Amino acid sequence: MASISFEPHLRFGQCVSGRYQVFSSVRYEKVFSLMKAYDLAEDRSVYLFTLPQALFRDFSEALAKIRLQAERLRRLSNPFLLNILHVGEEEGLFFCVEDRPRGACLARVFQDRRRRNKPFSDREALGVCWLLCRGLEAAGESTVHGFLNPLEIYLEPWPGGPIAFYPRIAHIGVRAMLRAVRKPFEGLPGEVACYASPEFEAYGPLGQQSDVYGVGAILYGMLTLRVPTGCFVRPGSVRPGLPEALDRTLLRALDEDPEERYAAPSGLAGALEEGWASGTVRQELKTAADRLSAGWRSEGVAVRVRNCPAGQGPLPERRERPAAGSAPASFVSDKVRAVCLVLLTLLNLGLVFLAALEIGSFWSSGLCDSKACSKWESRFTEIAGPRQSKHPTGKG
Repeated sequence: MASISFEPHLRFGQCVSGRYQVFSSVRYEKVFSLMKAYDLAEDRSVYLFTLPQALFRDFSEALAKIRLQAERLRRLSNPFLLNILHVGEEEGLFFCVEDRPRGACLARVFQDRRRRNKPFSDREALGVCWLLCRGLEAAGESTVHGFLNPLEIYLEPWPGGPIAFYPRIAHIGVRAMLRAVRKPFEGLPGEVACYASPEFEAYGPLGQQSDVYGVGAILYGMLTLRVPTGCFVRPGSVRPGLPEALDRTLLRALDEDPEERYAAPSGLAGALEEGWASGTVRQELKTAADRLSAGWRSEGVAVRVRNCPAGQGPLPERRERPAAGSAPASFVSDKVRAVCLVLLTLLNLGLVFLAALEIGSFWSSGLCDSKACSKWESRFTEIAGPRQSKHPTGKG
């Protein structure tokens, strides 16, 4: 297939679908771009990623599958996924709107930790990967991710949680669909491409075992700070003190043969629970994750079930934005901004008035000095007599 030149069509200030205003670029790859945007209708920041429709010119079925997959994922609302809020097409682009993460992507965190030689603690690594399994299980009802990598995982701050952060998975299934146009690694750093499973690289069939491999590769990187290049050593030999059971679990998840791995992320999650020294940590994480999921539904991203056509089942619908009169906090903040603007304007006018007074006093004082000088000059002339001409006329 001939190479398709794709320049980002979205510019600063451009408004997509009449409501998503583009701010800046997060990441640009040759096959898609990721932008920061603002949802003018919902009054919040979002992520906007786009794919050129020309990329699927000869593969219309692949684009149809991406649309169907995105619509299915849009029905989910899970704290461990960057949930899809809107799907559309505009100006030759297929775009999806996602939640905007608050934390950094795991690839950047890996770079920082390698520079400081500070691997993740056992509790952090096990907790993050256990939660990744939980997020993948939720997404697995619609699709498989196929290629879990640290560039598309974000670590959100978790104040009061059992660990300092929790993961959120982005762009679920997009890389798997890009295999149809033979561009799944286009624009990706080589280090990130190492997280792909053997069957993904070989364009083989993808299943939940591929996601198990992805979680295992992430866990291997968090424990050892090494890139999973396919030749794995026991994590316990790199990091003494790890339980042997965890070594066996990890090497099984990274087996080259998908049939030898755990059948699903839930199986890997159950094996990871044995890596905790005590059941207290395991129960603490489960309780916190359940509480996070419940809070996710009851707060800003709450969903309610609406009636759907027969045969489709209930679909979640996002809570509608309240009217302007029913948002006192927003009203108060607008009043405060207006008062501050008025005070600032009055202050500027006062400064201009004071400057005018200073200028007026300067000119008036200068005029008085000029009159006094003329008065003394005329008096001196009367005493000294008539002034001699500087250039006398007549004969010398």
